[in-house]
Amino acid sequence: MGDLRCRQDRVAELTAAVLRHDPRQAMARARERLQGLRTRMQRSIERTVQRAIVRSGSLAARLEALSPLAVLDRGYALVMDAKGSLVRSTAQLTAGDALLTRLADGAFTSRVETAAPAKPAPRNTIGK
Repeated sequence: MGDLRCRQDRVAELTAAVLRHDPRQAMARARERLQGLRTRMQRSIERTVQRAIVRSGSLAARLEALSPLAVLDRGYALVMDAKGSLVRSTAQLTAGDALLTRLADGAFTSRVETAAPAKPAPRNTIGK
Protein backbone atom coordinates (compact mmCIF):
# COMPACT_ATOMS: atom_id res chain seq x y z
CA MET A 1 0.00 0.00 0.00
CA GLY A 2 2.87 2.35 0.73
CA ASP A 3 4.21 1.78 -2.73
CA LEU A 4 0.83 2.70 -4.23
CA ARG A 5 0.65 5.86 -2.15
CA CYS A 6 4.14 6.84 -3.27
CA ARG A 7 3.21 6.30 -6.90
CA GLN A 8 0.00 8.34 -6.50
CA ASP A 9 2.00 11.21 -4.98
CA ARG A 10 4.45 10.99 -7.87
CA VAL A 11 1.61 11.10 -10.42
CA ALA A 12 0.13 14.14 -8.64
CA GLU A 13 3.53 15.89 -8.71
CA LEU A 14 3.97 15.15 -12.41
CA THR A 15 0.42 16.33 -13.16
CA ALA A 16 1.07 19.59 -11.31
CA ALA A 17 4.34 20.05 -13.23
CA VAL A 18 2.55 19.49 -16.54
CA LEU A 19 -0.14 22.01 -15.58
CA ARG A 20 2.51 24.59 -14.61
CA HIS A 21 3.99 24.27 -18.08
CA ASP A 22 0.64 24.20 -19.86
CA PRO A 23 1.03 26.15 -23.13
CA ARG A 24 -2.49 27.54 -22.71
CA GLN A 25 -1.50 29.24 -19.46
CA ALA A 26 1.72 30.54 -21.02
CA MET A 27 -0.32 31.91 -23.94
CA ALA A 28 -2.78 33.56 -21.55
CA ARG A 29 0.09 35.24 -19.68
CA ALA A 30 1.65 36.32 -22.99
CA ARG A 31 -1.70 37.79 -24.13
CA GLU A 32 -2.04 39.74 -20.88
CA ARG A 33 1.50 41.08 -21.24
CA LEU A 34 0.87 41.98 -24.88
CA GLN A 35 -2.33 43.82 -23.97
CA GLY A 36 -0.49 45.77 -21.27
CA LEU A 37 2.26 46.71 -23.72
CA ARG A 38 -0.32 47.68 -26.35
CA THR A 39 -2.07 49.96 -23.85
CA ARG A 40 1.22 51.58 -22.82
CA MET A 41 2.17 52.08 -26.48
CA GLN A 42 -1.18 53.70 -27.32
CA ARG A 43 -0.87 56.11 -24.38
CA SER A 44 2.69 56.95 -25.38
CA ILE A 45 1.63 57.64 -28.97
CA GLU A 46 -1.26 59.83 -27.77
CA ARG A 47 1.10 61.85 -25.55
CA THR A 48 3.61 62.20 -28.40
CA VAL A 49 0.92 63.37 -30.83
CA GLN A 50 -0.49 65.80 -28.27
CA ARG A 51 2.97 67.30 -27.66
CA ALA A 52 3.49 67.60 -31.43
CA ILE A 53 0.13 69.39 -31.80
CA VAL A 54 1.02 71.85 -29.04
CA ARG A 55 4.48 72.45 -30.49
CA SER A 56 3.06 72.89 -33.98
CA GLY A 57 0.58 75.48 -32.70
CA SER A 58 3.35 77.32 -30.89
CA LEU A 59 5.59 77.33 -33.96
CA ALA A 60 2.69 78.48 -36.16
CA ALA A 61 2.03 81.40 -33.80
CA ARG A 62 5.72 82.37 -33.82
CA LEU A 63 5.83 82.11 -37.60
CA GLU A 64 2.74 84.28 -37.91
CA ALA A 65 4.26 86.91 -35.61
CA LEU A 66 7.41 87.00 -37.76
CA SER A 67 5.55 86.99 -41.06
CA PRO A 68 6.15 90.05 -43.24
CA LEU A 69 2.39 90.16 -43.77
CA ALA A 70 1.83 90.42 -40.01
CA VAL A 71 4.33 93.28 -39.92
CA LEU A 72 2.36 95.02 -42.67
CA ASP A 73 -0.83 94.52 -40.65
CA ARG A 74 0.82 96.47 -37.83
CA GLY A 75 1.18 99.49 -40.13
CA TYR A 76 4.56 99.02 -41.72
CA ALA A 77 5.29 99.00 -45.45
CA LEU A 78 7.75 97.29 -47.78
CA VAL A 79 9.38 99.56 -50.36
CA MET A 80 10.95 97.98 -53.46
CA ASP A 81 12.87 99.54 -56.33
CA ALA A 82 12.15 98.94 -60.02
CA LYS A 83 14.13 95.66 -59.92
CA GLY A 84 12.05 94.35 -57.02
CA SER A 85 14.86 94.71 -54.47
CA LEU A 86 13.93 95.86 -51.00
CA VAL A 87 14.91 99.47 -50.29
CA ARG A 88 16.62 99.63 -46.90
CA SER A 89 18.45 102.94 -47.13
CA THR A 90 18.07 106.34 -48.71
CA ALA A 91 21.54 105.75 -50.14
CA GLN A 92 19.89 103.32 -52.58
CA LEU A 93 17.66 106.06 -54.01
CA THR A 94 18.05 108.89 -56.46
CA ALA A 95 15.53 111.49 -57.61
CA GLY A 96 13.22 110.07 -60.26
CA ASP A 97 13.43 106.41 -59.13
CA ALA A 98 10.16 104.50 -59.39
CA LEU A 99 9.20 102.62 -56.23
CA LEU A 100 6.58 100.02 -55.36
CA THR A 101 5.25 100.30 -51.82
CA ARG A 102 3.47 97.26 -50.38
CA LEU A 103 0.95 97.73 -47.56
CA ALA A 104 -1.24 95.21 -45.74
CA ASP A 105 -4.19 95.79 -48.07
CA GLY A 106 -2.41 96.37 -51.41
CA ALA A 107 0.36 98.31 -53.09
CA PHE A 108 1.02 101.59 -54.87
CA THR A 109 3.75 103.07 -57.02
CA SER A 110 5.53 106.33 -56.39
CA ARG A 111 8.47 108.32 -57.69
CA VAL A 112 11.34 109.69 -55.57
CA GLU A 113 11.57 113.47 -55.54
CA THR A 114 14.34 113.74 -52.98
CA ALA A 115 16.22 111.32 -50.73
CA ALA A 116 18.13 112.38 -47.66
CA PRO A 117 19.46 110.35 -44.75
CA ALA A 118 17.80 110.83 -41.38
CA LYS A 119 19.35 113.46 -39.16
CA PRO A 120 21.10 111.96 -36.16
CA ALA A 121 19.19 112.22 -32.90
CA PRO A 122 20.53 114.82 -30.49
CA ARG A 123 23.01 113.38 -28.01
CA ASN A 124 22.14 113.32 -24.35
CA THR A 125 24.28 116.00 -22.72
CA ILE A 126 22.79 115.77 -19.23
CA GLY A 127 25.52 115.48 -16.63
CA LYS A 128 28.34 116.46 -18.98
